[in-house]
Amino acid sequence: MTVAVLPLHHGSIIYPTRVPNAESKWPPDVVLKNSYDGELIRARIDAGWYRIGRRDEYDAEYHETGEQYGHFPTAVANIVDQQSFGYRQDGEPATMLSVADDPETIEVEPLDTGGILVQTWNQLPFGIYLSSGEAYRVRFSESTDQLSQPEPGIGRDSTSVVVEYRQDNVAEWEQKGYAVPTELPNLLPSVLGENSPVHVITDPSRERMAEAVEAHFDESEIYHVAQSETGEAVSERAAINNRTAFPPTHPVPAPLFE
Repeated sequence: MTVAVLPLHHGSIIYPTRVPNAESKWPPDVVLKNSYDGELIRARIDAGWYRIGRRDEYDAEYHETGEQYGHFPTAVANIVDQQSFGYRQDGEPATMLSVADDPETIEVEPLDTGGILVQTWNQLPFGIYLSSGEAYRVRFSESTDQLSQPEPGIGRDSTSVVVEYRQDNVAEWEQKGYAVPTELPNLLPSVLGENSPVHVITDPSRERMAEAVEAHFDESEIYHVAQSETGEAVSERAAINNRTAFPPTHPVPAPLFE
């Protein structure tokens, strides 16, 4: 089973640029789905490279584009650009042409354009950063964080995925729910869907995602990002989304995974 997570006007999806205490584990695979045409695009780790693949909603397989990146933030910025989502690094709007070498945080802002898909533990960890300053994170339990990719049937299936919440950047994390990794698609609707303002859609077709956007997205809550002096030139090469859920004075998010 697959679920889509749609932050809408409430915030962003935040990803770790490194995984603490797990040197052999790469940052997660990232899958984005567009609510307008249903297209999926992913950055998937393979032999140390993030390879980009695309597929139409009802195709069975992804088609590799030939793009590959050894730098996780660059891979994410590129697939975000191709879906016309927003991209942020270290709390500031950015583009695929301005990716930092070593950002503390990177964020995906789908707004009214779609969301991320979550199906397996390969898409973990990730977090949700809200414009209220609250945050959620979905990760493996401490014992599982020590594992790299395990053999089938061991490791991930014998430990837990946890969903945690904190009120602001300095608050302690509170556990909201947990499950074995195979139950991840059931955990997210029951915990995130009931406790946070984001929308979690089971078996997310383009139509269901579009209906959620139509019913719940509030354009009046969106801020517009001022173009930089090079913004016009960059716009010719990058699909810049100059809207954001975060006001200009919003604090930079603290890393969710330490």
